[in-house]
Amino acid sequence: MSIKQKESIYLIVIMLIICISLMNDITKPFIYGGALGYITLPFYLPLAKRLRNKNIAALISAALSTIIVLLFWAIIIWGIMAGISIIHNAVSNKDAYFTSYLDDIKSIIESTAMTADGMYIDKVMSNLNIGHYTKLIYDVFQISWLNAISFGLFICIVPFTSYYAMKEANTYRLLTSKIFSPQKIILLKKIGDNGRGILIKYFSLYTTLSFIHGSATYAALCIFGIDSALKLSIVAAISNYIPYIGGILMYSCIFIVAIAKFGIGIKILGLLLFFTGYSVLNFIFLRNVIGTKLGLHPIITIFSVLVFAKFGNILGILLAIPLASFLLMLLKELLHSTDKNLDF
Repeated sequence: MSIKQKESIYLIVIMLIICISLMNDITKPFIYGGALGYITLPFYLPLAKRLRNKNIAALISAALSTIIVLLFWAIIIWGIMAGISIIHNAVSNKDAYFTSYLDDIKSIIESTAMTADGMYIDKVMSNLNIGHYTKLIYDVFQISWLNAISFGLFICIVPFTSYYAMKEANTYRLLTSKIFSPQKIILLKKIGDNGRGILIKYFSLYTTLSFIHGSATYAALCIFGIDSALKLSIVAAISNYIPYIGGILMYSCIFIVAIAKFGIGIKILGLLLFFTGYSVLNFIFLRNVIGTKLGLHPIITIFSVLVFAKFGNILGILLAIPLASFLLMLLKELLHSTDKNLDF
């Protein structure tokens, strides 16, 4: 078997494993853990050199990366719950006309996979009057033992696979060097470095944008006298991680709350003008930033969010932009390596 045939088979097998794993709740943690270990390598390598013990360094790196991911995940879930709770409380005592808007939001959230595995909106809505998120989460996990087991595996397996992904990084490099040609090794290293760079660039950029977005929303809501301004602004900041689509969903929620409180009037018009102007500026800014920094057109951005949401739920939505940017970069590198110069 030639080297090219080995490379092709190796890549096909990897892609099949990833696709099958992302569609199976039980195997997702292994993929997430391996990815975390790979991303954390820049932190792990100097730590291992300083501690002179790669086991301890890998353990610390895996624990930190897993804690960060779980905290981020918890914030996202809290944001979704808080947003739905605020809307529910705003329209529950109003006309059925407003309640129909809530049903539309529910269907939008379901269709864009905004709920975590096992978190069904109807179950959530039926418990919102309790006001205790711990009870709510407990009830949600009662829906399916499979989802509870999957979440437990996620907590246990992600640090484990992340640990071994870092600890055995040199072994993987040696294995790769035996399968791939030297030219492809250089290409893979370049792709890997660029991939980590995309992730770091994306999360640092969007964290800054989310802070600005949340602060501006909080100021506007306070000026117009909207209830739960702090909660809504936090949810708005979280929604900024979903380009274009997140803003539309968030502003729809805010307008439902505002209409339920004030009715159709001058305050709603002022709020509409403010958010329209802010949305236009945000769209232009996002288009320029995503276009120049990550090389993605708005249509590709929206399409990526919808596609990755289908396979990866909340995590798919959050990683849609860096994954799409990485795939585009990968395609360019592969085309360049075969001397086919195409202009993207």
